[in-house]
Amino acid sequence: MDPTIRNAKLQDIEFVLSGIREIFKIENDIFVYSEKKKLARNAIRDKHIRVAMRGDKPIGFSWFKIGDLTPFGLDYGKWSRKYCWISFVYVLKNYRNKGIGSLLYEDIMRICKRKKVKQIMLDVFTVNKKSARFHERIGFKPLLSIFTMRAR
Repeated sequence: MDPTIRNAKLQDIEFVLSGIREIFKIENDIFVYSEKKKLARNAIRDKHIRVAMRGDKPIGFSWFKIGDLTPFGLDYGKWSRKYCWISFVYVLKNYRNKGIGSLLYEDIMRICKRKKVKQIMLDVFTVNKKSARFHERIGFKPLLSIFTMRAR
């Protein structure tokens, strides 16, 4: 049975949150359940989350938004073009390396083409080497680096 992709429903929220929790663990980031649950509810309502299904089982999801506000939080004004920002793409461990992630990206590409979006962006934490390799393999190129250090 080939996977299908549909808009997320509220019943998918725990699946989405568990995937985000796993991503945050890889990235050594802090996962605040109540904050992410509220954001996920809004994203589901606005049709910004798509779910890959195998039968009636969710096996992956993408979370993205199309807009024209300046990316990266560097400015809060309008950017010169409409773009798609991908927040998360997640596939269950048992379904990785089977084309599900690529299928989710193809779905995003179709949506972007239909909405006349010319640029797709995302961020990948340097500790998430598998994600960086995957994104480079499907055609993404690094754009900028953000450096950080703890305050002393």
